[in-house]
Amino acid sequence: MSTSGFNPETYRRHFPHLHDGGIYFNHAALSPLPSATVKAVTQSLERRQHMPVDDFMDTDWPVMAQTREQLAALTGASGPDRIAFMPNTSFALSIIANGFAFEKGDEVLVFQDEFPSNVYPWLLQEARGVKVRCFSGTNGCFTPDDVAVALTSHTRIFAVSAVQFLSGFRADLSSIAKLCRANGTFLVVDAIQALGHSPVSAEADGIDALCAGCHKWLMTPQGLGFLYLSEAFQDRIAVTAKGWLSVASVWDLFDTHQPLNAGMSRFEPGTFNLPAIHGLHKSLELLTETGPENIRRHVLALGAALHTQLEDTPLKRYGPAEETKRSAIITFRLPEHTDTAMFGKRLAEKGLIGSVRNGLLRFSPYFYNTQAEVSKAADIIKDVLLQN
Repeated sequence: MSTSGFNPETYRRHFPHLHDGGIYFNHAALSPLPSATVKAVTQSLERRQHMPVDDFMDTDWPVMAQTREQLAALTGASGPDRIAFMPNTSFALSIIANGFAFEKGDEVLVFQDEFPSNVYPWLLQEARGVKVRCFSGTNGCFTPDDVAVALTSHTRIFAVSAVQFLSGFRADLSSIAKLCRANGTFLVVDAIQALGHSPVSAEADGIDALCAGCHKWLMTPQGLGFLYLSEAFQDRIAVTAKGWLSVASVWDLFDTHQPLNAGMSRFEPGTFNLPAIHGLHKSLELLTETGPENIRRHVLALGAALHTQLEDTPLKRYGPAEETKRSAIITFRLPEHTDTAMFGKRLAEKGLIGSVRNGLLRFSPYFYNTQAEVSKAADIIKDVLLQN
């Protein structure tokens, strides 16, 4: 049982991969799917095998509407009309980058350690005379003061992750949003590494845009994400991918001069990944049942325990020391000259799955993982260090 009184054992029955043995601490890369999620996806596909085949408006669209409501609640959006389904984070960020009315000389500010999905869409705007500028931090972290220094009168957009994929650093989005607003800068947030374990409130925090893929902490098949835009910021994003579902009356098929949908559906040009949406709906139900605050406290307790149990090793913490800036991602710097690929392979051979890259060892447990697994993981890591 967790130190918070939350019992992860209650939820382990949802994850069949636990019967295979081993410890999976790699949710920051890809989450295993809960049984109910797989069942929902499978049932959605099986309906296409039987008559009536084309009843998606009766069987799928109501679930899609419910899932929009769930995502609005998860992100702190004002309502489901603020949510558009996307295929992934990169596409969502590209919608913003390609649709924003940049002028020559405008800047986009990004943190030096951002995941490439939050860099490439902005670099593409260099052809329009936009400058993409990086600022640095310390140990994979930065402060609002660092942001304040980095902002200039030319900074039109600050694109940042709610939680950094490598260090696990959790940004102070509310403070950053105030700085951006005072500077005339729009705040665009990649929340893929936060949603599910670290709360984000788009409306309350003053975030202009937020997006995420759903295959990590939201435990959904790959190929589904979503985009949130505030009402004011939506008006600044031109539609650059228009299709039959983007317009106000989708079944008025031959009126190709009709206006766009008033809400975020204008950014949804075509057919949806309906099986994945069914899966997301079930995964969000499980996360709601588990409780966001329970999850947050539990994963922080797991991370703290892993740090404590590895204090007497050559591994060095990479990422935030303060609990308020931590997340479910726990990262260590490996000893110099370590063969990182071989280190990760040896961990996997002993049944511990994490990520090893750039000389860093990253673990990302979730709400069903236990303190016993943390202790076993620490023993495996120590054993591999001795072999190194």
